[in-house]
Amino acid sequence: MNSAPLPSFPVTQFLVCVAEGAASDHALRAAVALADRTGARVELLHVVEPILAPSGRFAALSGGDISKANADAVAARLRAHLALEHATLKLEGQNVADRLEVVIGAPTRVVLERAKNYDIVFLGESGRRKQLDFGGLARTLFAHCETPLWMQVDAPRKLERFLVPVDLSPKSLELLQRAIALARKVGAHVTALHCFVPPEIFANADAAAAIPSPTYTIDSLRESAKREFEAAMAAFDWRGTPHETTFAQDDPARRILAVQDNYDLILLGTHGHSALLASVLGSVAWRVLRMSHSGTLLIRTPGGYSI
Repeated sequence: MNSAPLPSFPVTQFLVCVAEGAASDHALRAAVALADRTGARVELLHVVEPILAPSGRFAALSGGDISKANADAVAARLRAHLALEHATLKLEGQNVADRLEVVIGAPTRVVLERAKNYDIVFLGESGRRKQLDFGGLARTLFAHCETPLWMQVDAPRKLERFLVPVDLSPKSLELLQRAIALARKVGAHVTALHCFVPPEIFANADAAAAIPSPTYTIDSLRESAKREFEAAMAAFDWRGTPHETTFAQDDPARRILAVQDNYDLILLGTHGHSALLASVLGSVAWRVLRMSHSGTLLIRTPGGYSI
């Protein structure tokens, strides 16, 4: 099947949100590694909160003066770290330290606005990961960023195997097509994963017993779901991309996290929720994002699929 054009996945401009210290090193390395294979330009951004005008014996100084001095000091520390830790990470003959911009402003507002000009935004640790969340910036980008968001909190691996969870909705199949587009650029193998989740009623024996003579069983539902998945994957246009399909009866987030070490990148669809709503609803994307150590790429699919 080649009747419909393959959705594009542009990879020409990457933005890496860098933090002080080593927190964002893995994200930077992931961006540089992908850029080396696609020819993309990598730019680095760090946003410093403004400092209010002081009082007391420093009242003669303006908040703007102090903010500028602080931003300059942060930039110097970041460039020194980049030069020391990433001397081998060069693009087009330039050290990555030359691609750093330090901006004074509200981090979430600045990054959301800048993200519109890039194909992928890379984000790493904030220093508070594995708590209830891992930083306000990540929460805001998850909920509102229209640009694909790549989270990399551990050392990146060579991109050879992609995992793409699908629920067979049109938007999830569009996500799979975009994953194929990226896989073709880097020569990666793609695994499409579909998780069958039994209706909640069957997880509660008392509730199940309250329903007289059910006309279907979990087994029949599972087999029907499996046949539908296999038919959809057989009809899907893989464009010659090496691939496999996996069907499992499991909670999607639990299965993704259980098999993540077998893959170099997990691609997830999301149409955006607030972090609070995601935590209440159990968004698979948010749960995976918080707990995974493999590279995770979130792709916004407005109005539809949100695995």
